[in-house]
Amino acid sequence: MYGPLYETTDLDKFNWPQASDVVLESELAAEIKRCNDEGICTVIACDNPFKIAYFMRPFDAFMMDCVLEPELVLDLMRRILSMELSRIPRFVHR
Repeated sequence: MYGPLYETTDLDKFNWPQASDVVLESELAAEIKRCNDEGICTVIACDNPFKIAYFMRPFDAFMMDCVLEPELVLDLMRRILSMELSRIPRFVHR
């Protein structure tokens, strides 16, 4: 299985997921709301940007990118972090 950036370093070629892409089953949404109403913070599907990045690129290429193209790596990890953080409000209700 190959990540979406195995053949390219053009980060704009990847169709980055949006928070609205996360679909909650009604039962899960109800359980999250119940937990939040009780003061329990519920966060689901927030992952490590570094780990996601080296799954999106071949691991060895990603390691070389860290040395040879640090701006590419920073841009990639910023996009991943933004994507991950955008999901949190979908799971935390006030």
